[in-house]
Amino acid sequence: MTQLNGEAHRIPRLASGTQDVAVQTDTMIVTGMSCGGCTNKISLALNEVIGVEDVQVSLASGEVTVRYDERSTSPQQLSAVVVRSGFGVDGIAATNGHDPNPTHSG
Repeated sequence: MTQLNGEAHRIPRLASGTQDVAVQTDTMIVTGMSCGGCTNKISLALNEVIGVEDVQVSLASGEVTVRYDERSTSPQQLSAVVVRSGFGVDGIAATNGHDPNPTHSG
């Protein structure tokens, strides 16, 4: 754990001590958020997931952006945490080039 601004943050590292390179950033469309308490509940729940490095919740847009180690958790697991917290998830979009739900055409 690393202390930043008085808060503890998990920073996964490779055995060699270099910064982890398996970081994924995804954005979920979350339904049912109506106040700051909702955003706080989602943020706290996601920050408890092993491998989550950062959570940004926007009440205005209904979006939750999560940066995480894809070797420790998955978009489906993160979505399940949001649902267990009492909210809905309408979709997940990869924001750093990786598509968590690829589809084939043709």
